[in-house]
This record gives sequence, structure tokens and C-alpha cells, in this order.
Amino acid sequence: MNFFNMFNKLGFAILLGLFCVTSVAHAQDAQNIAVLDLGAVLSKSKAMKDADMKISAMEKNFKAKNEIAQNKLREEEQQIAQQRAILAPDVFVKKRDAFRKKAADFNRNARLKLRQFALTRSDTVKKIEKTMEPIVSKIAKSVGATMIVEKKQILFGETKLEITDLVVADLNAKLPSVSVKLVPLPAQ
Repeated sequence: MNFFNMFNKLGFAILLGLFCVTSVAHAQDAQNIAVLDLGAVLSKSKAMKDADMKISAMEKNFKAKNEIAQNKLREEEQQIAQQRAILAPDVFVKKRDAFRKKAADFNRNARLKLRQFALTRSDTVKKIEKTMEPIVSKIAKSVGATMIVEKKQILFGETKLEITDLVVADLNAKLPSVSVKLVPLPAQ
């Protein structure tokens, strides 16, 4: 008897699953689902390429200046270490502690600057996405899409209405470049 109950429940579950699959299939037929690869839009857009180039130049400039400052800190550290033998212990401790504070401040400022670059990149992406929203809406309407799905969210299915290249073309026409300013860091 348990076997038959289990078999009936399994059969019911299979029928329910088939019903759900066919219902979803019919619902998809009623919907025109467009597919957008947001990552591809950003990586192919002229504005993002322009922004990446500008931010990378800022980072490269910072890293060059940072490396020079690091070298000066290393030299200062070596000088303090060499003075250990000739300085009074309390004077040496004061110099060493002052140097450690200076080095810690330097490292904290470097981390903050790197964070500032990341926030600037994020802010730039938001600007591009804001410009992209009406473009996506216009293209979706023009192809008769009733829904847009991010490509990376699709596990399985047809992508008849792939609008990524159309969005890239319109975005490049509307926003070939973007201004990039370092985002101020929030007060701490």
C-alpha cells in the first residue's frame, strides 16, 4: 500500500511538473522577452572604454608618485636605523615612533586613494547606466519586447530578441565619452 501511495504521489508530482513547464512555455509565448548582456554593453561602450582609460591614467600617475614616496620612506627608515647607535635611547624611540606614525598615515592615505579610484569607477558606471536606461526602453519598445532579462540570469532558453548590440550602438552614438572626476571620499 505504501508503494502505491508513493507511486501516486510521484505520478502527481510529474504531472504537476509537466503542467508547470507547459504553462511557463505558454506564458513565454505571450511575452516577448528581450535579452540584454549588461556586462557586454559596458565593456563595448565607447564611454566605458574612455572612462577606463582616464581612470587608469589617474591610477598610473598615483602609483608613480606613490612609489617615489615609498622609496623616500624606506630611505628615512634606513637613516633612523643607522642613527640607533649614536642617538640616546629616548630620542631614538621618539624618532622611530614618529616614523611609524608617518608610515601608517602614508599607507592609510594610499588605501583611501585606491578606494577613491574604485568609487570613481563605480560612479562612472552609474552615469553610463543612467544614460543607457532610456536607450534600452526605446529599443525594447521598437522590437516589441514586453520584458527584458539580463543575459547572465538565463540558465536555459532561446534568446530570440538579443538587444545588446543595438544598445551598444545607440549608447556609443549618444555617449561616446564621459567626464571623469575623482569622487570625494565620505567623511570618516
